[in-house]
Amino acid sequence: MNWQGLQVLLTYDLAERLGVSRQHLLRNFARHRHMLTEGVHYFVLSGMALDEWKGIYGGQLHPPVCIVWTEHGAYYLMQTFRAPYVRRNYIERVFPYFWEGSK
Repeated sequence: MNWQGLQVLLTYDLAERLGVSRQHLLRNFARHRHMLTEGVHYFVLSGMALDEWKGIYGGQLHPPVCIVWTEHGAYYLMQTFRAPYVRRNYIERVFPYFWEGSK
């Protein structure tokens, strides 16, 4: 999936690949949001942007707001978790997603 020329992951997909709950991921995001830049680390899709996303990727999104993550955002967010398995999951399940998509 791409948004504004960058490969991205949905919050749900990132949480699943890291092996954490969506709520835990969003809680870490809320704690560290001041360190992240919208448009670089993540995109918040709402209104017309969300409608455009649905037009490209289908109607799989139903919330009024959706966050999608770039490679840099996924990497930074992974670092906010203390559990070693999160880093392992990033290397095994998130990094390959972005690496394969860049070829």
